[in-house]
Amino acid sequence: MKNVRIFLFAASVVLAAAPALGQNQVQNSGFDIVPMLMNWSAYASSAPDPVGAGTGVWDGTQDVSMSPLSGSAHIDFAAAPTGGNAAYGIRQCVDLSALQPVMTATFGTRYEVRTGQTATGGVNVGIDVAFFDAVGCGGNLITGGSQGKDILMADLMDNFWDTAEILSPAFDISPLPSPMSAEVRLVATRTSMNSDTLSVFFDGAYLAVNGALPVQLQTFEAE
Repeated sequence: MKNVRIFLFAASVVLAAAPALGQNQVQNSGFDIVPMLMNWSAYASSAPDPVGAGTGVWDGTQDVSMSPLSGSAHIDFAAAPTGGNAAYGIRQCVDLSALQPVMTATFGTRYEVRTGQTATGGVNVGIDVAFFDAVGCGGNLITGGSQGKDILMADLMDNFWDTAEILSPAFDISPLPSPMSAEVRLVATRTSMNSDTLSVFFDGAYLAVNGALPVQLQTFEAE
């Protein structure tokens, strides 16, 4: 099942009109700008959670559109630490200062977990977004949320990007102060005390505010 962790968000079906309606605010979301992980940096969980461990590289062998000129972010999640909520992946700070006020947000990504490995549900793959009241993902955390999936053997498939998506519902931020920036994270997270490893590819990450999904992602379906 897909797991959702939401903080201070309220669901909304009313989308406010604002600049950059429905545009993807994530830079290099398709991992096709040289250098291929431009705009992204490593992310590891920290105290009070266990410090996450793993590796994150650009991989030209896997791409959501099978383009030889593009690729994906390849995350290898390490067996240790074994504590629950240990996480590793990549992150990007998104500037929202030109989109004020930010009233709603929707975020998601596509992923691929290939065959040839073991998956028992001990690792969740997903996207986390944290909203801040200052540019540069500084100042105070306003709110945040995440959407993900606990990976089982049935989820291991090769070249099935079109059916492997993680999509958030639209959330109403308007009762809270308008965020000036957001940190987007593509992560693997340990769901409980275990030593499971996982190799996952991410592509097509997005964050849209004040409107509908980006045009290229309107075929996403939530399960």
